[in-house]
Amino acid sequence: MAAAEYDWAMFRNDDITLTVSVVDAAGAVVPLTNAVEITFAMSKKKADGTFSTTAALTKKKSTGGVVVTSTTGGKFNVVINSNDTESLSPADYYYEVELIDAGGDVGTCLIGTVELKKDLILNP
Repeated sequence: MAAAEYDWAMFRNDDITLTVSVVDAAGAVVPLTNAVEITFAMSKKKADGTFSTTAALTKKKSTGGVVVTSTTGGKFNVVINSNDTESLSPADYYYEVELIDAGGDVGTCLIGTVELKKDLILNP
């Protein structure tokens, strides 16, 4: 599986759902039938473009932060709640999404940068 690259932005303290469609290098759908774990993780980028190996935010299928919406269609949602980002600094973050199948094979399906923007309105 080839990792697709997608950059996006969000405001700190917002709820957002990132919808992901997994495809191979030829553009064919990769079914998630054998996916035992899907992990989204993001880490703050440093001034030189590198990033820490310690994740600032992690969401997993096993803990409900990643929800498969179409097993045969290769689709899932990463659910980021407002409280997930309230303690994070506005900045650019590197992120990646990794899948582990029933055979223990690991593949990165998505990478990119998320721009976490400063928020003006803080909701209770």
